[in-house]
Amino acid sequence: AMTVAGEEVHNLLAMDEVKAIYEDKQVTVDPPASENEVINTKSNSPAVDSTDNIGATKLHDEGITGKGVKVGVIDTGIDYTHPDLKDVYKGGYDFVNNDSDPMETTYEDWKKSGEPE
Repeated sequence: AMTVAGEEVHNLLAMDEVKAIYEDKQVTVDPPASENEVINTKSNSPAVDSTDNIGATKLHDEGITGKGVKVGVIDTGIDYTHPDLKDVYKGGYDFVNNDSDPMETTYEDWKKSGEPE
């Protein structure tokens, strides 16, 4: 991530090494005031049934429904040795390294890096 003046964006995009530039912006959502608001929001939300938007309809047509999955995480990785996860982690797949270890860096590796907490 970096901060650049608006007029510099075109100069960056002209560089062979730069394939794309995306704005890094923060998005927040206020929590619902009550359980009632959650129920009412769900019925009016376009995201209530987003199966088409995320391509899940194709999977459902193939019989893949998620039945039996308690939590599915698609992310840059998890620390399955974390106390909250170590007893419940059931496995995963690393689409970057094409192996069954979705953790790239261990906590010990991170501590050795000297990065602040």
